[in-house]
Amino acid sequence: MCPALAVETPGQNVVARYCELLNELDKTVYLGDLTEAETRNSAISEFLGGLDRKYRASLEDGHAVLPGWTGRRIGRLRDRWQALQLHGGSWIGWCKRLRESHSSEDSETSREAFLGAARDLVYRQAPDAEQRPALWCFCAGATEDTAQRQSQDFLLDSAGRSAENKDFEEIMLDVERTPNLAQGQNMSLANILVTYCTRQSTGERLSAEGHYVQGMHMLAACPLWAGLSEARALAVFEFVLNSLFVGYYVDAAFAAFQRDVRVADALIA
Repeated sequence: MCPALAVETPGQNVVARYCELLNELDKTVYLGDLTEAETRNSAISEFLGGLDRKYRASLEDGHAVLPGWTGRRIGRLRDRWQALQLHGGSWIGWCKRLRESHSSEDSETSREAFLGAARDLVYRQAPDAEQRPALWCFCAGATEDTAQRQSQDFLLDSAGRSAENKDFEEIMLDVERTPNLAQGQNMSLANILVTYCTRQSTGERLSAEGHYVQGMHMLAACPLWAGLSEARALAVFEFVLNSLFVGYYVDAAFAAFQRDVRVADALIA
């Protein structure tokens, strides 16, 4: 057997300085100050570049013991730094980068990177009414323009709504008791629910769900409460039901929902 090669670690002064630089970067990233964080990151790169190669490798590969800095904490800092570079410390910056990505065929920014940056931003601040549609449509897997266009094409005209959908009366009963709707949003909510159920039952979407089930109105109201337009809210509602809550509203007994509740109870028991 070959003897294991000894790993050379830097001295205490080098380790202490490296930890100090990491702490400074961590603070500026936490504050969302992109300019200052770039300065701190450059200082780390300059510091590491001035070290002997074996000492630099020891620090970067995790062989050196760094007080207060585990590999997991360094990984989290790296992820938050990358997120800050993408969103720039604001939802305005995140939305701008998202639009640029959609308009460029050569964009190398992945969906996962945008999702990570959005997750980082959510812990800092909530998106306002102007940025919220972009975030919700991104989570629903569509651009704002696509969601607006595709959903608008399928919104039903009010004249034929009650005649074309057998659940209209039940939908309106639930709409009338939905809290916190702004003026005019009651009809928007009805439009969303009737349109969704009609699309399912007529084969516009491949789904077993073709009828209204009580409780849908609260889920459909969420994007309206968030300030999304009727068409965008419909796109989000469809994404949630068809991708996240699959089978939850197939029957009035909520069999799929109760199944997941039992699984959750078993996991936390």
